[in-house]
Amino acid sequence: NINFSGGTISLTSANVIAALTYTPLPTGGGSVSGNLSITGTFGVTADISEKGRKLQTKYRTSGRASSVPLLATTFGLDSTFSTSISIGAGKSPQRPVYDGRYLWVPGFDDNTLTVIDPMTGGTVATFTSANGLNSPHSAAFDGRYMWVSNNGIGVASTGNGNTVTKFDTTNLSWVANISLGSGAIAPAGLAYDQNGYIWVTGYSTSLLYFIKISDSSVTSTAAGSSSYGIVSTNGNMFVTHNGSGAALEKWTTSTQTFSAGLTDTDISFCKGITYDGMFIWVVSNASNKLIKINPGTFGIAAHIDVSSPGTPYDV
Repeated sequence: NINFSGGTISLTSANVIAALTYTPLPTGGGSVSGNLSITGTFGVTADISEKGRKLQTKYRTSGRASSVPLLATTFGLDSTFSTSISIGAGKSPQRPVYDGRYLWVPGFDDNTLTVIDPMTGGTVATFTSANGLNSPHSAAFDGRYMWVSNNGIGVASTGNGNTVTKFDTTNLSWVANISLGSGAIAPAGLAYDQNGYIWVTGYSTSLLYFIKISDSSVTSTAAGSSSYGIVSTNGNMFVTHNGSGAALEKWTTSTQTFSAGLTDTDISFCKGITYDGMFIWVVSNASNKLIKINPGTFGIAAHIDVSSPGTPYDV
């Protein structure tokens, strides 16, 4: 945490930048007032939260540029922190996942997975369709392995998306392609539940898949239609649905069941979802709202308008 008041701090040390952009951001204890400026060129970025009170959204880039800004975030308490960094990380880069050393960025429209050193912004490894990548959509880290869903609906799709690819982060190597089944499953969101499973949403099958990390065996259960994003909160799972109606469901681990879906006029066609350690945040690209949810009560705590620039994609 960096605490200051008034004046200007110029950050030129890569180590200091790393402390500011550690993912996930530790909660509590940090405060910002006065002005904050960054000088120099830094190849680093990450999601930044306002102590759990405000989470700015990311927006899907338009067009099919070969190199687009990886992430742009804003941060404000009494002042404003903003930065946008361009990194060549494949076409239509999806949400980056940090393994404690590197950022892993799926390239949805060119079947790539780019591993980036956040200290330099340089690429340390690139994986392609030769490793089984097929419209890579999301990634999840279990403490050693990086798991990537192959959605199969990007412009460079190599066929039906029905696999998850596993990589070893210790030596930056491909490990395996794990089949979820036959046909077009379109796996989308991934989450690690800290109980030895990777959870995968099946966008085209209305199923939720569980991959047992120890042996890569796969089981599934029924979920709502167009399942998209997923997060783990103390063992319970929350799943968004890119459709109308109950666009958010809660899976209770203790009972192995889904609760009734959460309905609200602003919760429809939900994609991005994240957990900040206290609240769940969901974006609806139909209502242009960022919704704050208490995971314990499964109740809505706030609706935040994000209609400018609108059509929020992830958070």
